[in-house]
Amino acid sequence: MSMDFELILKNGFAWRKEQRVWLYIFLLIVLGLGFLIASAFLVEEAISEFLAAYISSGDIATAVFSLIGTIVLIILAFIGVAFIQSFIYTLILLKGMNFYKMKTISFGLIEFIKLLVLYFFSFIAATISYYNKKFLLFFVGLIAVWLSGFAALFVVPALGALLMIVGIVLWIPYFFIILYNSFRLSMSPFVFLEQGNIFGSLKKSYEITAGKVIEIFLAILIVSVIMGIIVFIANQLGQAMLYAVFPELNGLQEMALQSESNPLMVLGLINSLLENAAEMIIVGGILSTIVNAIMNAFSAYSYAGIYFQVKKK
Repeated sequence: MSMDFELILKNGFAWRKEQRVWLYIFLLIVLGLGFLIASAFLVEEAISEFLAAYISSGDIATAVFSLIGTIVLIILAFIGVAFIQSFIYTLILLKGMNFYKMKTISFGLIEFIKLLVLYFFSFIAATISYYNKKFLLFFVGLIAVWLSGFAALFVVPALGALLMIVGIVLWIPYFFIILYNSFRLSMSPFVFLEQGNIFGSLKKSYEITAGKVIEIFLAILIVSVIMGIIVFIANQLGQAMLYAVFPELNGLQEMALQSESNPLMVLGLINSLLENAAEMIIVGGILSTIVNAIMNAFSAYSYAGIYFQVKKK
């Protein structure tokens, strides 16, 4: 029985009837917009501090150093927001599995951390081909060639260089093996949300995906293409909104080219743009933030549908 791609896409929008999912989407949007607005004003402030530091010291290194605190703060905020958003996304994933009448575990913070651990071990297992002895031997041989080449560089440089080149060439086909392993293990998060066992989920995923990699690849590709098209349209509309709100951006390139012989005009143009940096970031990103949140629900229900069909075949 082949995978029903049409059913996967159709049910990908089934979340619209779930009030709880709408709440999750709202939370994703709030988090996304909150981070967008906060980071926008932090960036604007950082630019002002950078220019002030550079003007006062005349040293680019000192000016760059003044940005470190802001950069660290934005990175930490991004990690925190991404953690919470991933947790909410998993809640939507659970709703998608429930839509297909699949029983799921009681999910909380501990289970979410275990799920993150599963993602890590899934990456390791895919990289070393843990669940395929032939591919695992190939990986071990590849590492042996690299180590031998590295050691030989200090004894017989020509032989060492040759072995390193051979290792690089052999890595090309092994890269596709890693992709293959990744698709075989791609159902492990769903198995975990049913069973709650990390290593058992990885093994089960590798078992149930045997002979179904092409179908899984095509299903994920179709879902990703649809999401990509919608997000692309949203980004284009966001850019249109940006240029509509800030008409001075129109013809910016021509203005810059015309004023390249006049440094004062260039600096004036840059200063005018920097004064509205935060507002430009917000206007340009608000629509894509909302659309991305909605696409999270679509992808969760679609991937749940893929797992449902893989599981029942």
